[in-house]
Amino acid sequence: MPLPLPWWGGKDDVLRHSYGTYRAAILRNSHNLAEEMGNSVTIVRTYYDAVVSPSVAKLWWKIRPARPKNVVDAGTDFLRLITAHPLE
Repeated sequence: MPLPLPWWGGKDDVLRHSYGTYRAAILRNSHNLAEEMGNSVTIVRTYYDAVVSPSVAKLWWKIRPARPKNVVDAGTDFLRLITAHPLE
């Protein structure tokens, strides 16, 4: 799915701006977001407030990369591995 904000293509700090935009839609608190990002409330309200809807933001926060087959889950998979092959 293409990004809903095509004007960000090729710009610096895309992940930071994405965080600000999609977090603002979920958080709905400019003061807290300004503190999280190390920005002023004015900057947050100018650039990140009301850019996307909360429903679009919820979809963005669900984006996850495909899990490679060679990655071991640090929880149950790891415990199963160390108990099956204990250190000598």
